[in-house]
Amino acid sequence: MQQSLLPERASIIEEGAHQHLRAGLLGLVALDEQHVITERWGDLVSWVTPGEELSAGVPFLAGYEEIFSTSLASEKPCLILSRVRWVDPARGELPVFSVYAYKRVHEPGVILVIQDVSDAAEFDQKILQERNETVLAQGVLRETQRQADAANRAKSAFLANISHELRTPLNVIIGNAEILSGQNSKLMPATDLDAYANDIHDSGVALLELVNDLLDVAKAEAGYLELIEEKIFPADLLNDVFRLAQKLPAARGINFVIEEATPDTLLQCDPRRVKQIVLNLLSNAVKFTPADQTIKLRSWTQNDGAFAIEVSDTGVGIPADEIADLTAPFVQAANTDGSKEGTGLGLHLVKTFVELHDGSVEIKSEVARGTTVTVHFPPWRVA
Repeated sequence: MQQSLLPERASIIEEGAHQHLRAGLLGLVALDEQHVITERWGDLVSWVTPGEELSAGVPFLAGYEEIFSTSLASEKPCLILSRVRWVDPARGELPVFSVYAYKRVHEPGVILVIQDVSDAAEFDQKILQERNETVLAQGVLRETQRQADAANRAKSAFLANISHELRTPLNVIIGNAEILSGQNSKLMPATDLDAYANDIHDSGVALLELVNDLLDVAKAEAGYLELIEEKIFPADLLNDVFRLAQKLPAARGINFVIEEATPDTLLQCDPRRVKQIVLNLLSNAVKFTPADQTIKLRSWTQNDGAFAIEVSDTGVGIPADEIADLTAPFVQAANTDGSKEGTGLGLHLVKTFVELHDGSVEIKSEVARGTTVTVHFPPWRVA
């Protein structure tokens, strides 16, 4: 027991202090009425010098003299500090202490019972750290669950949308094929036959594009999507895609504007993927831009040498809380009437193709004001 290490003079401490003389109690300091150190016992306070004032001998207790004085009028121990650490330049960092004050029995003053509680403090710190780690892990788990739930909802919505996207062109193909194969088709004018055939062709192209999008997503997730690169003049490619977008059925009545890049600018890229990027952006803009509104396509070389392609519209816009999720697979922007077709793969593929080029995608939008999507290709791809 620690008590056996103390001299007989420790018997001056009242019974309450004796209850603390057990394993872990490593030091006693006696003060007189003027808070001058008169005696000390125990290895823990071997650095305390009798005759010094409290602030000099036990500096981490300076300022507690008034509390010590109150213990003179009490028979109960007065807990001063439950956790205190003192860093002494000469001795380095000392243990963590707890301090009790008792009235001296045979002479005026107080006895300070100083106990090493380093292990308890370390344990408390470990418990706090584990608690913080648990809270953090719970937060990560909740976010993971939220993302999983969002992905499940998006996939469910995707399955509902994809069934529509498949049935619509298939119905056109099957219906028109039945008409053309019927007996009455022989009596139809050539213009009607051409119209039915063109509808079958257009529906087949739409189905092929849908299948290609699904295959691209699957390849990207499996890490098999690769670029076939060459140097191109992006101005020529953008003009071609711009004309295609103007021919989309939903583009009627929309004002289209193009600001071309410098004609002699060269871009190292996969032209097929860049074409998909721009066409997907223009198609999305067409879906959410009413007639008499404007869609603008522009491109330019930025001050840092990067090449930017931007599609902006004055359409319905996107709520701020939806923008971050738009590039996730199967996610579509909300619309009020449910009439907007699509699989929710367009912006996800845009982000995938751009990142394969070591670029980035920036989306800005405001409800009822429109949306701007900017694609940035790194400077080393520009010549």
